[in-house]
Amino acid sequence: MRGALEPGSQPDDLNHAVIQKTAESPGLRQPARGESRNIDMYAWLGHAITTAATGSVYGPVNPCDDESVADVFR
Repeated sequence: MRGALEPGSQPDDLNHAVIQKTAESPGLRQPARGESRNIDMYAWLGHAITTAATGSVYGPVNPCDDESVADVFR
């Protein structure tokens, strides 16, 4: 773990993956023209950051893809 956080490309790669996954989050998709929606920004952000951060570490076997696991961290 310590090596992954030392200066270099590994922390940068993790940060890039988190930002990319957050940007692809369904909550950021624009509603249809003329429509709007309300979202709980705190809940959305908690979900987006949790799943993006854990997804960048665990990849396709991300345990936080299961909502009951992700809820433990919120």
